[in-house]
Amino acid sequence: MNKIILATAALLGAIQMNGQEFSFDSVLDYEIPSHEIRVGTVKLALGGIFEGGYEYVYQPRHGFGFNVLVNMDPKETDDSYYEDFALSPYYRFYFLKTKSYWGKGLFAEGFANFYSGREMLRDRDLNNPIIVLNEKEHRYFETALGLAVGQKWVYQSGFVMELKIGVGNSLLGNSDEKANFKGDLSLGYRF
Repeated sequence: MNKIILATAALLGAIQMNGQEFSFDSVLDYEIPSHEIRVGTVKLALGGIFEGGYEYVYQPRHGFGFNVLVNMDPKETDDSYYEDFALSPYYRFYFLKTKSYWGKGLFAEGFANFYSGREMLRDRDLNNPIIVLNEKEHRYFETALGLAVGQKWVYQSGFVMELKIGVGNSLLGNSDEKANFKGDLSLGYRF
């Protein structure tokens, strides 16, 4: 009789242990790097525009951070870049959940952009629009809300590569720029 009770208890204990789920996520929470810094390469190489960013990945599919843009060579011409300085906080949702590295793969991003810039305002002759009567520089501050999509690759060494493109809508109307474009190829490190 004791053998039957002992065998039943052992069997129920084994079933209880197999019924519990084991999650690597709970074991690896403290080991997964969650801080990341990045620098945009295309704008820096082609236009002298520095854009650096920081991101904190706080869950497998969620992260938030900010980007800072500084135009190192602002020009007063019509073909100059519309932002001289920008601060862009964002929230991201990642569609891929992995156990080794969180916050990688395809993502969607919602961002706000607070930026300042300059543009040239020109008064033209009504009879001859080629002739400029008056010209002055207009400095502005603008905000925008937008969405972006992108792809992030994170390597075990901590190296990060990100490709992103997005668009936002200017809200205040202080500038002639109605759309706010975001995008770059960024390189960085996760720690």
